[in-house]
Amino acid sequence: MKKFGKIVLEYFEDANKNNLIEKDQIYNVRYLMGEINRRIGNVEKANKIFDEVISETKDDKNEEKIYQIAFQQRFSPKEDIG
Repeated sequence: MKKFGKIVLEYFEDANKNNLIEKDQIYNVRYLMGEINRRIGNVEKANKIFDEVISETKDDKNEEKIYQIAFQQRFSPKEDIG
């Protein structure tokens, strides 16, 4: 997971930096960046990303699900989310 996680993160980070992510998908991608970082052991970076997603989606009813998942993975991570 670590090798491929790093490869995927590079693509996500590049796409995010170059504004290539659709506006309606930005929080999903940023959440995934946090989750991949968490799974490859970059917990501090993951928590920073989760905190940003939580902060930016907390009052948006359209982003309620991503808020809940980011909150869970930030404060009580699970390997399987259901």
